[in-house]
Amino acid sequence: NLLFVCGIAAQRANDVSTSQTAATTITYQGKLTDGSVPAAANYDFEFRLYDAVSGGTQQGATVQKLAVPVANGIFTASLDFGNQFPGADRFLDISVRPAGTGAFTPPDAASADYGGGPFHP
Repeated sequence: NLLFVCGIAAQRANDVSTSQTAATTITYQGKLTDGSVPAAANYDFEFRLYDAVSGGTQQGATVQKLAVPVANGIFTASLDFGNQFPGADRFLDISVRPAGTGAFTPPDAASADYGGGPFHP
């Protein structure tokens, strides 16, 4: 049973001046456990961005990252949802599976920690 205890490190990939187009890539770093043990293998992830914590509308396309290395429970993924950060709150939904196997599943909702709420890259 996979369990996320995730923190988020979301930021624009490049600093740009106000006269340039803003970067749309964020970096997400999280922690994944398999039962009570930090995960240590490759995993496939699906990331979805929403405009509300529950009952919201998905913003941009689903971003799928395959065979992401997870070492001592820690993983990092670069995510590009397009121009979906107008300054409003955004909420990240994540599903995971062992690389190349079965269906994607959400983390154990009773134990998930996505970093305390909305983020603004």
